[in-house]
Amino acid sequence: MNKDFMQEEPRSVVKDKYYITVQTLDYFGSRVDHIDLMVDRGSVANAGDYIQLFKQRYDVDAELKNVSPYMEFKVISPKPKGIRQITVIKIAKDFTYQPITKI
Repeated sequence: MNKDFMQEEPRSVVKDKYYITVQTLDYFGSRVDHIDLMVDRGSVANAGDYIQLFKQRYDVDAELKNVSPYMEFKVISPKPKGIRQITVIKIAKDFTYQPITKI
């Protein structure tokens, strides 16, 4: 079987920077964090980008629970007294960010 058609096309090296405000809910209460998210230029952040960001930042596996009015993510198997839910409150693009490109 020829697997040439299954190869991914090369991803863009130029990224846009977004500031994301998230609220994490755990055993002790809630906390608000501000996180940077890098997305390929010309594309929009999707649920998969958020799940990957939460995996890197908080070391949890999450799934999309609700979209309206805020994106809410439920942690699949939370640690005892760990994060149970993550809510994306706000996302804003950083227009001052200038990516460094090599020639």
